Amino acid sequence: MERINLPLANLWAACLVPITWAATGAQAAPPAKVPVKAPLPLASAAQTARMDLMEWRYRDGLEPSATAANFDDSKWEVIHDPATGRGNGGASYGWYRTTITLPEKLGTVAIAGKPLQLTVLADDYAEVWIDGDFKFQYDPDQPPTASKNRSLGYEIAGLDKANVVSLGTRKPGDKLVIAIVVANGPLGKPVGKYLLRHARVELAPVKP
Repeated sequence: MERINLPLANLWAACLVPITWAATGAQAAPPAKVPVKAPLPLASAAQTARMDLMEWRYRDGLEPSATAANFDDSKWEVIHDPATGRGNGGASYGWYRTTITLPEKLGTVAIAGKPLQLTVLADDYAEVWIDGDFKFQYDPDQPPTASKNRSLGYEIAGLDKANVVSLGTRKPGDKLVIAIVVANGPLGKPVGKYLLRHARVELAPVKP
């Protein structure tokens, strides 16, 4: 076989031909555009202005009733996890009680002169008493829209529905005794256990 001797420079140029073609003959695809997400809206002061109630005195069972503001709950269990399931399953009930002192501010919002509300979400059903008072009122002889049938709060709510209780206008340092009785449900065929998902004092929405 005859050997072909090429100058070193020619050999080097021949090796670069494919590389040069790849670099100049084919155009690289432009980089994909990464979508820019819109910034999340900041929470309003009203949305963050709340006081979550985490410490409660707890007792299993419906009787004796513990609605009175001066009821002695000193021997009850102190809990900090109201969202933990309790009760024995089936038809069961439990009481949650606490005494709170209203702060000067909820979040960054001063409470003086502003209407407040207590929002309670129980699993499954709850009634709420404030300072021994239960404000729900209803006159069956009048339509539900009548002023007398508009409760000052909503201490009774449906299954897994929030109880929203009007606290009116309060001032810093005011004390409130809160008693909540929670029942397992549905009452006709209760399953699982009951619990207090959350209870919080917050600014009440201002009607336009």
